[in-house]
Amino acid sequence: MSTIGSLKKLIDWLNGDDNTSSSTDHTVSPRIKIKVFNRRLARMISKMEIREEMYKKKAMEARRNGDQIGSQMYMKNSLQYRKWALATEKFKMQIEGIEMKLDQAKMVADFSGVAKEIVDTLHGLQQQVKMPEVSKMLANLDLGFGKVDSILAETSSELELSEDASSTAVSEEEVNEALAEVDLNLSAESLSTLPEVPTLDESEVNIEDLEKEIHKLKERNKI
Repeated sequence: MSTIGSLKKLIDWLNGDDNTSSSTDHTVSPRIKIKVFNRRLARMISKMEIREEMYKKKAMEARRNGDQIGSQMYMKNSLQYRKWALATEKFKMQIEGIEMKLDQAKMVADFSGVAKEIVDTLHGLQQQVKMPEVSKMLANLDLGFGKVDSILAETSSELELSEDASSTAVSEEEVNEALAEVDLNLSAESLSTLPEVPTLDESEVNIEDLEKEIHKLKERNKI
């Protein structure tokens, strides 16, 4: 299937003219299918944020216990989920915009621009968010005429899509900066647990008590 053929099938499906899809698939409108997919993305973002926090706590605990290698590994995972969550949120917002454009395109019966935007957005999500669950969602996403991952593979090379995984990659420098912040927090915790230094008044009272005891001992020796 050519790139133009793939986009034409998508355009036809958006327009409701695709005869290759089953009657069951066709009862569900394109907008509803896209909306359902976006809700699943929202749930996935929540999972990412939970995992980000979980790995951050593990990194802090490893750091507290002197496990430098473990803290680096956990912190890298935490930062990775944070970047994936932010990237997924960006694509989720783009898809919400596409939902609105579907109505506009329907009014003028021209879905070519929306079709390209759908492919562009889903391809960016596929390339930037390498989380297995997201890849599975895309692989199983059926737009009524076939699985999306095959369409992305056919169209991406000719649509000049620039999004790639490098924008969500976690660098060693980022890990070290995050761990430096953890070290500062741990240092602050240590200082807060130190015993309190006696106040000046307390010190003077202790000295006075000692002087009284010394005086008593001297008096006894005289006797």
